[in-house]
This record gives sequence, C-alpha cells and structure tokens, in this order.
Amino acid sequence: IRQDLECMTLTQRDTALVFNSLCKMAMQEENDDSINKMKMLSLELLQGLLESIDHSFSINFNFIDSIKTNLCHVLRRAFLSSIESIYQIATGIFTILLLHFRESLKAEI
Repeated sequence: IRQDLECMTLTQRDTALVFNSLCKMAMQEENDDSINKMKMLSLELLQGLLESIDHSFSINFNFIDSIKTNLCHVLRRAFLSSIESIYQIATGIFTILLLHFRESLKAEI
C-alpha cells in the first residue's frame, strides 16, 4: 500500500488514509451500543467523504481499488444489519457509488 500512496497527491493520500480508517471502524463486529454508534458515525463520515470528493478520485485506480476491497465489504455488512439507521446510511452510500463511480465499479455493482 505504501507504493500506492506514493503515486498520489497529498490530498489524495490523506483522503485514502481517512477512507481506509473509516472503513475499518465501520467493520467492527461487536454488537454493543458504543460500537453501533461508532459504525453509524463511520458510515455517515464515509457518506460525506464520498459526496464531497472531486472527479479525480472517480478515475484514480488506487482509490477505486480501495473502494472495491474495503467499502464493498462494509456495505455488505451494513445491508445485513438489523439496525435500520445503519441500513439507511449504507443505502445512501450505495446511491453515491452509483452516481459517481458507476463506470469504475461496473463489475461490483
């Protein structure tokens, strides 16, 4: 991953690091209140991040690969959640992926 980060601009690198950290937070397994709140916050921050990034990310191979490996896994877990708010946020993220990353994620969508 270090070589991938070296190919990016500083903004892209920071965004990718934050993105990966939020994905890890959203994949927590335990089912207590504090973990669920952290999952919801992580998903909301991921949604905001994806809404605000520019076009250069939708064609950046390293960022697209990170979406494929991390975010798709996060969304699969969130769609299976029994907590409605987690499911709703995941639906919003999926909508953003359809709008901004459709071409890059054809096989995954």
